[in-house]
Amino acid sequence: VTLAQGSELTVDDSSLQVDGQLSVGARALPGFNTNFSAALFVNSGSAQVGSLAVGPGSNLVGVLTLSGGAVVATNLAIGNNGATNLGSGIGVASLNGATLSVGSLTLGSTAGGQGSLQINSNSVLTVRSNITIVSSSLTTTSAITISGGSLSPTNGLPQVGPTGAGLLTISGGTHVIRQLRLGGAGTNATGSFVISGGTLRLLG
Repeated sequence: VTLAQGSELTVDDSSLQVDGQLSVGARALPGFNTNFSAALFVNSGSAQVGSLAVGPGSNLVGVLTLSGGAVVATNLAIGNNGATNLGSGIGVASLNGATLSVGSLTLGSTAGGQGSLQINSNSVLTVRSNITIVSSSLTTTSAITISGGSLSPTNGLPQVGPTGAGLLTISGGTHVIRQLRLGGAGTNATGSFVISGGTLRLLG
């Protein structure tokens, strides 16, 4: 399923299943003019997706808003096309009283992609494998901002800025992380972590 610019898919009290990839943000058809981004809204009900890509198209914007319900995906890429070295799109995602469970989570790309994820109160994000926050340079930052709820990467390793600039900010909620790695070996790598509220437990 591909949502082009100017399109919107909303899930209300329903169940959506996509066995392959669901892409939010692609080129509109020739001759179709639009002034708003492609967007997926899950207000209630559920969505089960093989691969969820938000903002995978070059120089395009994709929006994912979960305002309730539950979403399960094999992997979630915000601001790229599913690989950390490809894609230059912009992805914007937010959780508000919702549950999101993914195998892996990637924000941004080394080719110019930029991703942002906002987690608000009464939201639960479970990542069964790795979390990676990257960008193509130190002037472009991909970020996860948490004001409430819960972040739980059960088995993986969160990496903030192994390439480019990455930011993790926590101001509320309760979170358990096994390890947290900031920055990388290269000169073009900066990882930043800010905690001003909430509770964070590091296991390793």
